[in-house]
Order: sequence, then structure tokens, then C-alpha cells
Amino acid sequence: MCYEVNQCGPSEMFDPLEGRGRISGVFGEQRANHTHKGLDLAAPTETQVLAAERGVVTHAGAGSARMSAYGNYIDIEHVDFGLRTRYAHLSRVAPGVRPGLTVDRGSLIGFVGSTGRSTGPHLHFEVIQVTPRGAQPINPRPFLVGR
Repeated sequence: MCYEVNQCGPSEMFDPLEGRGRISGVFGEQRANHTHKGLDLAAPTETQVLAAERGVVTHAGAGSARMSAYGNYIDIEHVDFGLRTRYAHLSRVAPGVRPGLTVDRGSLIGFVGSTGRSTGPHLHFEVIQVTPRGAQPINPRPFLVGR
């Protein structure tokens, strides 16, 4: 188990949209009532969303009331790195993707949409560092080389 991303986490992840889409929102930007926790990648509805790294799906589908702003989303745990990735506002989850499924880097996991609190079709991509003290979103952009 690793708790220092810069020491043992992946230095780069697979781009979940393979370079399709444009950056429409950045990590840390101030929004009306919150600080943005991820990177928004605007793309046409139904654009394929791919897993950024190998891991185990821990959530796939609509969020609870507390997580409803994400709409349909997928969380993948990357235990070896102490990271979780989140893919939100999906139109739908890919067939067969469910909690407990191990996915490989680049596996099809869902499709771009505009569910939850969203102003248009895009992928909200988060990288979350998980430690014994809790979970904290970190800037995903350095992981996506070329973005």
C-alpha cells in the first residue's frame, strides 16, 4: 500500500477520453457554492469513457442523495497506489460494469452524458488520494500527459 502519490503512484494515467473533448473546467476553480474537485472534459453525448488505470469498481450507477450532483458515476479503487478515480455525469454505465469488477487500464466503463448537476455533456474526472486519515481530491491534470 502506498500513501505518497509522487513516490509510488502512477506518473501518468490513460486519458479516459483518449484526447477527445476539450477541457471545460479545471481542478480548484471556484464555482457558485463550492470548489471544483476534478477536471471537466466536454465531449459529445455517448463518447466512450475508458478506465484511467487498472483497479476495482466500487460504485457504478446513480448516486445517493448526498452524491446526486454527480448523476451516474463510476468509482474505481487503485489500491496499490492509494488512489481512487471518479467518472461522473455519465449518460450510462457500460454493460457488465458493476461493483467488484476488476477493470484494466483503457477498459470501456461508460459513456459521456449530462446527468446530475451538469450544464452540458462532459466527463467530470477526479483523482482522489486515499490514506488512513481519509480521502482528498487531488489535481488530475498532471496524471494526464498532454492535457
